[in-house]
Amino acid sequence: MMNDLSQNSKPGTKNFLIVAGEASGDLHGANLVRELLALEPNIRFSGMGGDMMKDAGVDVLHHVREMAIVGIFEVINKLPLIRKAMKDMENLMDIIKPEVVVLIDYPGFNLRLAKKAKARGIKVVYYVSPQVWAWHKSRVKTIARVVDKMMVVFPFEVRIYEKVGVDVEFVGHPLMDSVPAGFDRDEIRGSLGFGRADTVIGLLPGSRKREVESLLPEMLEAARLISKKINGAKFAIPVANTLDVEYIKGFTDGVDLDLSVFKGNTYDVMAAADLILIASGTATLEAAIVGTPMVMTYRMAPLTYFIGRRLVNLEFGSLPNIIAGKGIIPELVQGDATGERMAEECLNILEDKKRSEEMKKDLRKVRDTLGGPGASKRAAEIVYKTLQIAN
Repeated sequence: MMNDLSQNSKPGTKNFLIVAGEASGDLHGANLVRELLALEPNIRFSGMGGDMMKDAGVDVLHHVREMAIVGIFEVINKLPLIRKAMKDMENLMDIIKPEVVVLIDYPGFNLRLAKKAKARGIKVVYYVSPQVWAWHKSRVKTIARVVDKMMVVFPFEVRIYEKVGVDVEFVGHPLMDSVPAGFDRDEIRGSLGFGRADTVIGLLPGSRKREVESLLPEMLEAARLISKKINGAKFAIPVANTLDVEYIKGFTDGVDLDLSVFKGNTYDVMAAADLILIASGTATLEAAIVGTPMVMTYRMAPLTYFIGRRLVNLEFGSLPNIIAGKGIIPELVQGDATGERMAEECLNILEDKKRSEEMKKDLRKVRDTLGGPGASKRAAEIVYKTLQIAN
């Protein structure tokens, strides 16, 4: 396939290498590609991504399904795959000779690739900054050396890069283009098979198998405990695009709950739910944009957590709390990520309407800091200017 990428290009075609390594990056990459093609139809995109980027027109050599990795030991186990993907991206650069390399988050891989692109004299644009404000602060200096343009999605990130001379722009968060902030809740509930008066709890255990295996059994135990307290409680699991429905049903089959499993429909479940029990990560920010109260939870290998706690310099672990600078949503991590504690926190919110409304109010404030719709278009315009400079 790789050799085919150097052929069949129309005269005047511009080649881009674009790389995302996780489900969220796949979404942002797909939106960016569509906006870039609206500006310049003669761009050909190749690289690493998922189904959404493929649908947008990217020739995907490595899928995010195999590249999404969390934890020290998982990285070690997948080192051969990571090395092969890196070598393939290097070979691809040499074959297609891209005018621009666009890197989306995924810093452990992408910053190494940025160095290799820079050494080849290729312009490097980075979209969705690594969380240098949380850990690996030394990466800021690396970024200053290997990235030509940094496009950040949180306003506070601008000053971090300006201090070290990085060419940086705040474009707003791309989730504002994809997550519906306004919707007809009753209509969405009806489409999912829920009634207007039902108590609906969304269970979102993550987009990686390791996350699901760690969190979903505890979430299901929490659901069992909640259903004992709230008669008629209904539960919904939207299956991430990186996972198969049958895989999730392996956990849920035989469970005595009023439980629905959907392929995708993540935003619909978020909008329909009274509360979401959710794995830490980008999904918490998506839920914040939708405006649904939530309880965040996460577990990782004990040694990974031990090391991480000493590297991360943050009071909070969830994006809504980090952005707000205060504890809007409960965070249950490691030993606290049990079914019993999850149920306790969920019931505290479900049974306290005042607290639920206050949380919704704070989540709206978080949403308002992310910029208005159009982030993907603004990012595409910046990348397009970089292309013009490169030529």
